[in-house]
Amino acid sequence: MGALEKALTELNEVERMACTGSRMHSIDPRAKLIVTVIYIVVVLSFALDSPAGIILFWVFPIIVSAMSGISYNAVFVKSLYTLPFIMFIGIFLFLLLAGPGKISLDYFISIFLISQHGKDESEELDEV
Repeated sequence: MGALEKALTELNEVERMACTGSRMHSIDPRAKLIVTVIYIVVVLSFALDSPAGIILFWVFPIIVSAMSGISYNAVFVKSLYTLPFIMFIGIFLFLLLAGPGKISLDYFISIFLISQHGKDESEELDEV
């Protein structure tokens, strides 16, 4: 199966799901948009290590897929496309926001600058 045939098959599948008559399809689109924006704001307002935020992150897609009649597997597989982006943002935020005594972006920059001058890290620390 070529790439074009696969894309057309996926598009046809999405079109078939749109034609079903589920509870989600009977809700006003403006209400769905408002609820989705509120969901995004609430999820972003939780701390990164908050269990409540993680639970809320998973509850909304499960409820929406149950109301619309879409299988959970389809939602899970489609969300895997975003995983590399989420991992990149997580690694970037860890390096940027790590506190003192932890690995931080400043640490990596200083190692890079020290190595550019041809000095070892211990030699640079002895000069300071």
